[in-house]
Amino acid sequence: MLNTDKMTEQPSNTKPSSRTKNLVTAILISGWILSVLLILSIVSASVYLQTVYPGEPLPDTLREWSGISIGFLFGNFFTIIKEYVTANNDF
Repeated sequence: MLNTDKMTEQPSNTKPSSRTKNLVTAILISGWILSVLLILSIVSASVYLQTVYPGEPLPDTLREWSGISIGFLFGNFFTIIKEYVTANNDF
């Protein structure tokens, strides 16, 4: 005869371990650092071209990338990090 008491599911613990939290935090921080480095290189290339060749317009691609990267840095990413930090503050 089958004992059904042992087969009932136990409620799972929904809190992740501190190791998981540290891993996710490290991934987010490293992604943020890489994003900032990429953004700084795009913006510095734009500034360099404007100072070396002041009369020349920026290439369309570089101008679009500069606008997108600055918009991403100040528009989205800080908000995402802030929400992650405040949401995971209860661990």
